[in-house]
Amino acid sequence: MSLPRVSVIIPTYNRVVLVQKAIDSVFSQSYPEIEVIVVDDGSTDGTGKALDSRYGQQLHYIWQANQGESIARNRGIDAASGDYLAFLDSDDLWLPMKIERQVEALERLQDVAIIGCQAHLIDFDDNLIDAVTLYADTQAESLTLEPLLFANTFGGGSVALARSHLVRQIGGFDPAIRFGEDWDMWLRVLIQGGKLARIPEPLALVRRHRQTQSHLPAPANTERVLHDHLRLLQRAFDALAPLSEHLQRLRARSLGRQYLEAAFAGFVWQKPGEARQWLHQAHHLDPAIWQDSTGLINMLVNYGAALAEFEGEFRPDRIDSFLRTVCEALGAQQQLPASIQSKARARLYADAGFRLFQAQDMQRARRYMTVALRQDCQLWRDWGLLRRWWATWK
Repeated sequence: MSLPRVSVIIPTYNRVVLVQKAIDSVFSQSYPEIEVIVVDDGSTDGTGKALDSRYGQQLHYIWQANQGESIARNRGIDAASGDYLAFLDSDDLWLPMKIERQVEALERLQDVAIIGCQAHLIDFDDNLIDAVTLYADTQAESLTLEPLLFANTFGGGSVALARSHLVRQIGGFDPAIRFGEDWDMWLRVLIQGGKLARIPEPLALVRRHRQTQSHLPAPANTERVLHDHLRLLQRAFDALAPLSEHLQRLRARSLGRQYLEAAFAGFVWQKPGEARQWLHQAHHLDPAIWQDSTGLINMLVNYGAALAEFEGEFRPDRIDSFLRTVCEALGAQQQLPASIQSKARARLYADAGFRLFQAQDMQRARRYMTVALRQDCQLWRDWGLLRRWWATWK
């Protein structure tokens, strides 16, 4: 019996080096029945010439004027001949068993429309950022509609393998959405009765670096990211109307979270006026938004880490200024426990220590990890951090 064919669609724009790494990870797959479609969204860095020289007829290369990732992916879908569609962002990588494991799962789970996987986070130079996997919650409930109406718990396109006919049936990706088009697709699949599943194994490497938009949108894109996320969420809730009282509360919380995310990005880019407006809107939609202290700490850490990555170094003064500004602005809405800033600062210093440890800069790694341990006594329970900290003294 012949194997199902998998069409791998890779949209790219001015990533001539990274896209070749992505393609190499596809050609290194253990699964043999694969076609590779690269849709070049108007690159000006010689991507087409480089790919032709390196791969020739091994892949299908399509060039289009710059129109965004959604339209590029749809061009790839139109050209695909596979039974399954896999989407790989041009700055991400796959581990060799990714497609094989997912095809096996979809062949077995006939009621599942799209299957994902866990992923590791890497930096621009392919170094593992943290040993913790992304999307590590393997509970089936996290992939149902309500959790995805609050946040993209499934992950980005690079983790997904989908049934071709179902992707075409729902109309592919929304061309009007440039940020969050994968999240929008997962929601539309669920609303139309499809199911999502996840393999509890890290099979992808998701890259976080200065040029990526998912972790920290560029200053010019922050408002567009907010607009697109509000659009896709509002459409999803409209499709479920009339809303129960529970879903009305969830809608307010979900939209409020998007304004809060935009506010944090605004504080990173030192746009306090816009940031405070978005913060006010978040509080208006969900007055209880501050009660989730764990969520607030995670946001502070994520955006603080993104700031450090964007600037190429860990600058304590910039991190401390960011944390202080955000906490002061949050405190204007509702008084927050003083421990939030301290815990966020500790985790950021622990993160910086981890990176420096990987870079073999033991003296600075020890200094940052020591600050982290002093700031938050709970980190003494983190055996990974303690082992690294102890190793810096040897």
